[in-house]
Amino acid sequence: MIDTGRHVYTNWQSVLVKRAHHPGLNPHRWAQREVDYGPQSCPNTLDILARSCTVELVPEIPTPAFKLITRGLGR
Repeated sequence: MIDTGRHVYTNWQSVLVKRAHHPGLNPHRWAQREVDYGPQSCPNTLDILARSCTVELVPEIPTPAFKLITRGLGR
């Protein structure tokens, strides 16, 4: 997950520059404090993402086949 950079806050320009899709819905304008989204602001999140992966299977896969395919994951 983290290797692709997709869906990781450290690569989202709108998060890093604190820009929302509409100025009236920008939470940074409502915050009572400065919010920092620098590369090390959420180390626990980055640690979890570094240990995560995605497994894409078709939704129609039978449960026994799903269990067989995913048996080794999480070890």
